[in-house]
Amino acid sequence: MLTEQQAKSIRLTPNFNLWEMIYSEDAIKYGLMDQQLSISEKEILNLKRLCQNVLQPLRNELKLPIRINSGYRSLELNEKIKGANNSDHLYGKAADIYIPGRMEMAFSFIRNRCNYRQLINEHNLTWIHISYDEFDNKKQVFNI
Repeated sequence: MLTEQQAKSIRLTPNFNLWEMIYSEDAIKYGLMDQQLSISEKEILNLKRLCQNVLQPLRNELKLPIRINSGYRSLELNEKIKGANNSDHLYGKAADIYIPGRMEMAFSFIRNRCNYRQLINEHNLTWIHISYDEFDNKKQVFNI
């Protein structure tokens, strides 16, 4: 299990570290941060790929911070928040993001310029769900 300090020191890309991809207010609320910090190397690699292929290019384009609402989720956390049983968050392949005032631009950039598995406009761009899978980027786009 990693410590918070170790997670903060693991750079996934120039603008993203592991901590921001595993930190969760819900995990804090339910006492599940230890499970979040028990992330596997495979899941860390998946998060790194997500950051390299989608989040960092988006950050470079917008030149604005990207808030990660939800990245990796342990099984316990996913169950508590009633996430999908097969959620890409469980494998470090997804993130829900928010960029104040730039959601339409972010959605368009990802849709047109990135590889991704799923791109979901959640609740009229309240947040964007983006998933990346090295072997299965079928570019599905949904609005929910």
